[in-house]
Amino acid sequence: MTYHEQYAIGAALTLAVELPVALLVARRVRLLASDLRLLGTTLLGIALTHPAMWYVPWFFFAPALTPVNYPLYLAVGETATVLVKTLVFWGLLVPHRPWLALALGTLGTAASYGVGLLVWAILAAVAG
Repeated sequence: MTYHEQYAIGAALTLAVELPVALLVARRVRLLASDLRLLGTTLLGIALTHPAMWYVPWFFFAPALTPVNYPLYLAVGETATVLVKTLVFWGLLVPHRPWLALALGTLGTAASYGVGLLVWAILAAVAG
């Protein structure tokens, strides 16, 4: 499977996980924003972070993808992802509730990362 095919699967999984997580969190805290606004804000956060996480190291920092550097790349990249998404949610959706912006950014990112690990393990097992 090529890197670009892996990206397409990762992007689809990210959308499939993070959009429902955002809706679930918003309903749980009784957020009064419309679903369309919530989904649009979530999509913007994903659009700003997902391609960068996959393609910036591919083109500019290839050593980051080596097994030795990969844990550091993930820690820095996922932390930056949470921060960017938090700023997007805070600025566009919940300007008076920074804790909710942080929760939306963190829960969606963590959930999609966890599902991604599970799917990659299954694909690796199937590919043998």
